[in-house]
Amino acid sequence: MKNTLDNGQGSRIQLCCERSGHHTIHRGKNYVPKTTITKKRKCGTIKCNCPFRLNGSCNKYGIWKLRVGCGYHNHQLPTTLVGHGYAGRLEEKEKMEVQKLTESGCRPREILTTLKKDNPKNCSTMRTIYNERRKLKMYAMQGRSMIQHFFKLAQEHHYTVENKYDPMTKKVTDLFFSHPVSVKLAQCFHEFLLLDCTYKTNIYKLLLFHVVSHTSTGATFTVAVAFMSREKEANYIWALECIKRLYRKNEIPSVFVTDCEVGLISAIHHVFPKSSHLLCAWHIGKNVYAHGKCYFKLKPATATANDKDRPKKIDTVIPRKKEKGKQKEKQDEKKKELKKWYEAWKDVVTSPSEDEYKKNLNKFVSTWEPKCKDVVRYVIKTWLDPYKEKFVSAWTDKIKHFNNIATSRVESAHAKLKLYLGNSRGNFFNCFLRAHCSYENEHVHVEAEFERSKTRQMHDHRLENLFQGILNFVSIKALKILYDEIHKNVDVGSMNVTCNCLARTVNGLPCACEIGALKRQGKVIPLNIIDPFWRKLSSSPPSPSRINLPFEETPEFFAIRDTWERATENEQKYPKCIEGRSPRRN
Repeated sequence: MKNTLDNGQGSRIQLCCERSGHHTIHRGKNYVPKTTITKKRKCGTIKCNCPFRLNGSCNKYGIWKLRVGCGYHNHQLPTTLVGHGYAGRLEEKEKMEVQKLTESGCRPREILTTLKKDNPKNCSTMRTIYNERRKLKMYAMQGRSMIQHFFKLAQEHHYTVENKYDPMTKKVTDLFFSHPVSVKLAQCFHEFLLLDCTYKTNIYKLLLFHVVSHTSTGATFTVAVAFMSREKEANYIWALECIKRLYRKNEIPSVFVTDCEVGLISAIHHVFPKSSHLLCAWHIGKNVYAHGKCYFKLKPATATANDKDRPKKIDTVIPRKKEKGKQKEKQDEKKKELKKWYEAWKDVVTSPSEDEYKKNLNKFVSTWEPKCKDVVRYVIKTWLDPYKEKFVSAWTDKIKHFNNIATSRVESAHAKLKLYLGNSRGNFFNCFLRAHCSYENEHVHVEAEFERSKTRQMHDHRLENLFQGILNFVSIKALKILYDEIHKNVDVGSMNVTCNCLARTVNGLPCACEIGALKRQGKVIPLNIIDPFWRKLSSSPPSPSRINLPFEETPEFFAIRDTWERATENEQKYPKCIEGRSPRRN
């Protein structure tokens, strides 16, 4: 376009097809191609020297004239504008929507679906969403490297972050981070930890060390996450020392539950020498069952070379069917033997005392060693001799592990986190953003469960007279354990009640004999005989001066008592005047 005067007189304009001209390489004279690129970018051009031209000019009277320079195209006209560089651009409102959905952890396909639903005339494609997300990422990073931007985001969200790097290459090899709310929850519920590793979570092929615990309500939360370069004892020691620094001095975890990872077991004994360590009973059972299945499995009869060459006859069909029927019967017999063998193994593992363990073990060996000597030796040498104190009930029932004898919660946390990560091609920055969304939702669920235990009364628990003093002061999960403890013993309340006291030793709750004594005396279960773990219904850790204090000595009790003493007789008669809410109805 050419303009000679301000009023437009003498102006000329030429309108061309977007595919006119030819491709031009915009490179400087001193351009040097990069030799480190292993994958060549696939690109092209839409230019095809289209001759279509429209020439416009403005005379001295300000009248425009349009002349056709060339009225045809040398290419086919497009039938749709979807994916067009201009028509497919995003509006400002759509750009804000893309940013909002990206921060919420939505995938590009979900974002595009949302935009198409809001505006059916939208001509954007998946590439448009990718480009917009890339622009948002570059704008947010502002020239920082990926790891620098990760540390900036972690600082903005008040994360606890530690890292280890290679002094030769100056590259980060191990990275540890924990959400601030997770740190508070870990300090509040510091009794135990569940540890496990998972894979295929990031582009660097680093394993993810996942540390998990749960609250008094049973809600699972992630304590911390660490990306580690190796599954070596030194890496585990570094990660466990980072975890140890999250806790107060005298409130470190006393129970750890893991798989049979030798490096991790050694690291736990090194960093937490006074803590108890348990092995996942579920994984051990699956391993033992798999070995037993390999031994008891009946191998199908293989055909010989003569059988293959022999022509098929009608009179041989019935005998072959009989052979298959016999093989099926033998297979069923093997399955029954496998089931009996595994039941005998479970009797050994669930032995309630050391004497019972020796008795069940001798019975297991004497019964099955003549039949399957190799499998029995494998079970004893691999699991029972070195690790029986870590998964056999005769020893684990002496530890207050709150029914945490398996790493199933960690496996569930792995699956949930990978749903947010989406794929294994994310860097530290992407993994952090998506994991942060997962942690935020975890904390929402934790708070909801706290409020549920403080405000809701289950009908079975409300009708139990023994619970009248602890309703809404302990978690619903603790009440469920107590309810099962009461009703699994029909003779609770009588003098000859049988009790193994597991509820007290394992969960810190009154067992059947204690409940029976209270029931005979006509009393309710007092709050002070329940372990403090079950009385914690908040994400804030208690101050050191209030740990293990009875309710009558807490500041909240003194505040309620002072408010009651200052109230008038009318206010005491109608508590609604004091607290602004109606009294609880029985």
